[in-house]
Amino acid sequence: MAGSPCGSSCSATWLNIGPISFLAVGLAVTFGQAAWAVDLPSGGNGIKVGDGRMHPYFQVDTRFVTNPGRVPTDPPNDLVVVGRPGLDIVFPSDKLDLNFNGDFEWRQYLGIQHEGTRKLSALFGRAGLDTEINKHGAVGIRLHGQVIRTADPANETYSGRFDRMSYDAGMGLDIRPGGGALIFTPNYSFVLERYDRDFEYADNLDNMRHQPQLRVSWKFLPKTAVFIEAQGLITRYYS
Repeated sequence: MAGSPCGSSCSATWLNIGPISFLAVGLAVTFGQAAWAVDLPSGGNGIKVGDGRMHPYFQVDTRFVTNPGRVPTDPPNDLVVVGRPGLDIVFPSDKLDLNFNGDFEWRQYLGIQHEGTRKLSALFGRAGLDTEINKHGAVGIRLHGQVIRTADPANETYSGRFDRMSYDAGMGLDIRPGGGALIFTPNYSFVLERYDRDFEYADNLDNMRHQPQLRVSWKFLPKTAVFIEAQGLITRYYS
């Protein structure tokens, strides 16, 4: 569209992080001790909740994003400000660990090159629960479940909105024959993705995924180990 570097794609898209971010400046304000997608310590920090600890946090960061609307010609770039309040709750024990983490994320595009990119601003979030059973035993069991609301591009070849819900559940084992020098770690995850019906071919992207994985590690010296890892991905599109 003449005179509009964003064309019609910006008004048809809420949010898409471009493939390259040249600038990432982060500011985090934490209560207790917390970090984005990082394991939290289970010591005496945070807020005591029964036998566990709660770590509320708030993070702010900025990013310069190239072609956030994935426009094929003359794409505008933009600066996005992300605010993320969240909560992590840990219930540690020798036999059973529970870890809940959830947050909301508002992404605000500033429209520095084209005001149409401001329409990409939206609210997203995630919530997950991880469980570890018998973590010091001969066979440890790990369970996880997660729900994510996002619009980050995955493997799509379309240009448009990619708002979607993702559901991830799975389990893993830590098998330690002979005391723990040799560890077999099989894992499996099952993922469902459903895209919002905001463009013509959205239902073509709905999919389910099977993700098996096997890791074998051997510790033969202090702080030294070798491992072999194999993983696969089986994707089925409903269409």
